[in-house]
Amino acid sequence: MINMNKSNVAGTRPINGIISLVSKQERDQIETNKNNIATNTADIATNASDISGKQDTLTSASAITLRSINFPVVDTVGNIRLPGNAILTSGGSGAKIQNGNIIDFTSIQNSLLTNITLGNTWKYENSSNYYVRNASSNDIVELINPSTGQHNWYAAGNIAVVMAWQPQNDRLFLSGDVLANKYLHRISGTVVRGYGFFRYQGTSGTINMNTTGGIDIPWSSVYVDGQTFTPVGTTQVRIVSTGYYEVGFNVYLTSSSTRVNPTIRIRINGLDTAYLAWSYIRNSDNHNESSWSLSPVLMSLAANDVLSVQGRFTSNGGTGGCYLYSNSAAINKAYSTLTLKRVA
Repeated sequence: MINMNKSNVAGTRPINGIISLVSKQERDQIETNKNNIATNTADIATNASDISGKQDTLTSASAITLRSINFPVVDTVGNIRLPGNAILTSGGSGAKIQNGNIIDFTSIQNSLLTNITLGNTWKYENSSNYYVRNASSNDIVELINPSTGQHNWYAAGNIAVVMAWQPQNDRLFLSGDVLANKYLHRISGTVVRGYGFFRYQGTSGTINMNTTGGIDIPWSSVYVDGQTFTPVGTTQVRIVSTGYYEVGFNVYLTSSSTRVNPTIRIRINGLDTAYLAWSYIRNSDNHNESSWSLSPVLMSLAANDVLSVQGRFTSNGGTGGCYLYSNSAAINKAYSTLTLKRVA
């Protein structure tokens, strides 16, 4: 008979009066599985905490890299089609979508970007030319020609061009009335562009303007725009940029000879221009000084042209010395002057 209160068989134990036979190997496995269950329980608790942490850090301002995202239309591999048939391409810096708006067009194919509204007012339109329109009235506000780079600004109601930049001609067109160049009459700090003013400040009665060989008047710079004119030595002025210029002078002379009448003339690159002034000195009844004046004339001058003003004897007057006159005294102060102004 088997003794029910004593287990004499290895790996057996009574269960409710029934003998259960369990091997030692099976008993060890049960203990191991029990330990694994406890470990897994702890892992699940840890994972739950990690997920909770990730949810806390994902906000609308977060920078997120998405491995994949579904869009309604895929144009080609790596590209998506946005509303208005604009293509957002992969790679590069990409376009940025912020608060539902595209704010960076770097990687959008420009040929497919049409009628894009900028804010509540302006609209960008892509066609053979590039337009910016008033989104409310559809009036053209700006136009850019992609071939020439010309940029037009339009009047209210799209009636007329009020201003146009023409890079091919290097000029700015204003309201059909003013045609200006970037060198004209600009103020940069205390410098006024486009003007030059010179005067003779040498010793009176020392430089004879009535010689057959001729002599150029020496000038001192009173005001000169260095981007438009550059003095060369003491008697010449170099033109910096091609354009149209007004040139005029007023020259004072003195003489003790009778009826001397030298010509005072503008020369370009050592050649006469046919712009000149005549006067004469009587040398009687205290008429020993006179002035030779040339009202401003319009001249087309090229970059690096050199301008000078020369006095020379001609058969229209008598021989004899006729000298540059200057007077720095408070009474009868007089300086010969040369004025240059770029107008186009």
